[in-house]
This record gives sequence, structure tokens and C-alpha cells, in this order.
Amino acid sequence: MTGLRPKKDGLVVSHIMHTLLNRLVLLAVIAGTASIDPLSSLIILGADDGKVAVGNTKVTGMHDHLTVAASHTFFPQNQEVQAQTLFFKGTAYLLGRRQPGDRATNCARGI
Repeated sequence: MTGLRPKKDGLVVSHIMHTLLNRLVLLAVIAGTASIDPLSSLIILGADDGKVAVGNTKVTGMHDHLTVAASHTFFPQNQEVQAQTLFFKGTAYLLGRRQPGDRATNCARGI
């Protein structure tokens, strides 16, 4: 037993896992802003891709976030999404968004 006790907002263990993942995993999120389903977009609050609100795609600890004019359904076929994914795999930042060592500038811009 480690002596860890549950906290009000979750388990201490989940906090430890979250901290470890933030240090071990590089995460970027690409969110869509185009929908082919106008009915879903009426229900979803804010900008969305027909399935997910852009605001719900932001994850604590992510290294970068980008929106593209694409619908959720066609994300795998979208050339910009493909290019950004490949670029991130090689550099750990999204193309044209973040440069290594440029964290202060991007944080000031809200990225």
C-alpha cells in the first residue's frame, strides 16, 4: 500500500498517471470545423465537425492544437490532416504552428 488517498475530483493514482503521460506522450489534436450534417451542428454548441465541438477537443497537456475545414467523416481522407499528422510524427509540432523553443510565443497567441 502506498498510502495514497482518493481526492475529491478523482483518484491520486489517476493524477499520477496523467502526470506521467504528459511527460511520456506527445499529443497534438486536429479538430474539424466543417460539417456535412447540419442537424447535428444545430445541437452541438460552438464550432464543430458534425460530430464533436472544437472546444471538446482540447486536452490538458497537449503539445499543439489545430483546426481544419474538414468534416469528422472525411478526416482520414483530408490531405491537410494527413500532412499535419505526418509532420507531427517527425517533429512533435504541427506545421506552421509551433517551432521548437517557441512555447512562449505560442502560449501568448493562445495555442
